[in-house]
Amino acid sequence: MRGRTIQVVGLQAALVVCTLASARADDKKPTAASVDPGTLIVFAQNREANQKTTWRPATFFTLRCPVAGGTNLVVEYLQGKKVLGSASSMLDECPAGNSYSWTSGPGFLMPDTVNLDLTGDIQFKIRLTNEDKQTDVTVYAGKFKVGKQKVDKFRTQFYIDYDWRLPIGFTEVDLEDRNAPQWRMYMWFRKDDPKGCLAHISYGGKEIEAIEGHQWAMYGTLQPSAYQWSLVQFSAGKITPFTSTKNPGKHPLAKNPGEYEVRVVCGDEVARYLKFTADDKGAIVDPAAKANSFGPANSLLAVAVMGKLDGKWDGAAWKAGIYGNPLKEFAPPKPGEAPPAAAGPMPTLVKTSVRVEAMTIDGPKPSFRPQIYFTLKGPLAAGNRIQIDWLLPGKKAWETQASDAVIGDDASVDFQGTGLAGREGGFPEFPREKGQTKPGEYGFRLRITNALAKSDVTLMTGTFKVGWDKAQNAFYVDQDAWLSSVLVYWTDNIRQKDSPELMLRVWFRHRNNDEECQVRVLYQGNEVKGTSNDNGQDSGADKAPYAWAVHWMAFNGVRARGKGSNYHLADKNPGEYEFKIACAGKLTRSGKFTVGEGGQILDPADTNGKNALGVAGVLVPVEIKGDYDGKIDRAAFKNGIYGNPLKGL
Repeated sequence: MRGRTIQVVGLQAALVVCTLASARADDKKPTAASVDPGTLIVFAQNREANQKTTWRPATFFTLRCPVAGGTNLVVEYLQGKKVLGSASSMLDECPAGNSYSWTSGPGFLMPDTVNLDLTGDIQFKIRLTNEDKQTDVTVYAGKFKVGKQKVDKFRTQFYIDYDWRLPIGFTEVDLEDRNAPQWRMYMWFRKDDPKGCLAHISYGGKEIEAIEGHQWAMYGTLQPSAYQWSLVQFSAGKITPFTSTKNPGKHPLAKNPGEYEVRVVCGDEVARYLKFTADDKGAIVDPAAKANSFGPANSLLAVAVMGKLDGKWDGAAWKAGIYGNPLKEFAPPKPGEAPPAAAGPMPTLVKTSVRVEAMTIDGPKPSFRPQIYFTLKGPLAAGNRIQIDWLLPGKKAWETQASDAVIGDDASVDFQGTGLAGREGGFPEFPREKGQTKPGEYGFRLRITNALAKSDVTLMTGTFKVGWDKAQNAFYVDQDAWLSSVLVYWTDNIRQKDSPELMLRVWFRHRNNDEECQVRVLYQGNEVKGTSNDNGQDSGADKAPYAWAVHWMAFNGVRARGKGSNYHLADKNPGEYEFKIACAGKLTRSGKFTVGEGGQILDPADTNGKNALGVAGVLVPVEIKGDYDGKIDRAAFKNGIYGNPLKGL
């Protein structure tokens, strides 16, 4: 077992304190001692000596009082009628409404003399004996199944099977600070530390919070095997049982009573589904917890176990209940009864932002890995995950990269090659060992998957041509298809929202040299006063002939709208405009665009619509001038955007 250690408690009665226990609002003080089954855990502690592994059981539980002074607590283990061993602790008097607790540290542990090497069904009893009163009362009886697994070449370890726990979750309210109560959920998984699981909680069809899970404890073999079970905690940041002055802006269950849905997404699948109902006091409506004598701090959750995360497990084990005691008024939903979440809005891919690169991996035999850049425009539904499928020549599967971060907000996303700009998480790095050594035509498929909504939408498929520059020992992606068009748009810079300036995005087959290129703009044949600003990003090899660069060129003299006479305002001057781009003093590009009433850049050929470009601008054809670009393939534009021909251009 691995888990949290709060204090050391166990066989020594002096270390176990009778404390005041919480109670349900309608509970009466108990007249007899009992065990809270919600706190009960038995695990096998493996011990190695003389190249032999044995085990001994340890038990964690809370004993609810009353308990008379001089009472001896005994935990006894049996296989059939054979007593395997027992442990005991003398208790002081504990009044009703209080409790003893062995829920941390080593628990209620068997003596060192107990070393078991058997497997199969084991029974146990928790008894209270009192010589003075001549009483011997069993307050709990149960059973568990012990297995044995070889974990490496030399070692075998014992474990207790916890498959029955997987459909049984619970909630907890921590009232240590009543002004800021902490609400938590716990669920079981047959896996050691299932990292990255998110519990998406929705109310009235709208997601309230997505909570990341953290392993609270692990049971089973200590070394990796198929026989490991984790208890995972989901600690809410927004959801709270009730409001207080210290937690404004929260989602109090007391003020939002009714049904809630929880979908736990692990990787690219929903692994758990459940529903619960909150009342107007912020408590979970839970007849099962009371029917099965659970303590007031916990509410039972009936959980549907879904997907492939847990591997092979016994889906009927829960019917035997908690350590062989069947649960009353409890039935987890079947996986087929778990409905998908409502499909949210899909993001829009800005296709003109897509850029694919071949990143050279140095070595005795150089190879390359692909890298991609793009922009998505929101809104983005909760649970959206970006996936990129890379394809080898012949459209054979190569590698799939999936975003670590699950997106769910109204913002746009810039994917910058290896991560999501401004967000935690990103993409796992492309495996170096899967780099390719041969030039050729490769492909990609950009998808948005959503395990919550069970959706998988392809935003774009494409191809890219990889070449090899022997002189520079570098791979590159041929970007000549971009050279024959320029994207014309108004800047979305927030500082210029009242008077956005003219922007041109243009490609050159030339290494980027900052401020080497300048833009001139003409309106009705007359040059507009203004200056240009040029920022570029390189692509391909370091030097010609296989070097490209994409430039974002701003011209401050032309504005979409605004006030004053310092600028040429397009909304006041509709009609045809012409731009000319010179680099190193030589004319390299010329093209035209048209502005309509209100300053909108017109798209008469409906290039955006026909090609679903998703961009707030217009892609216009340009004439390539001079020899600045060197030798280029002027027919490459027919391939469009990475193998997607552009209609209307």
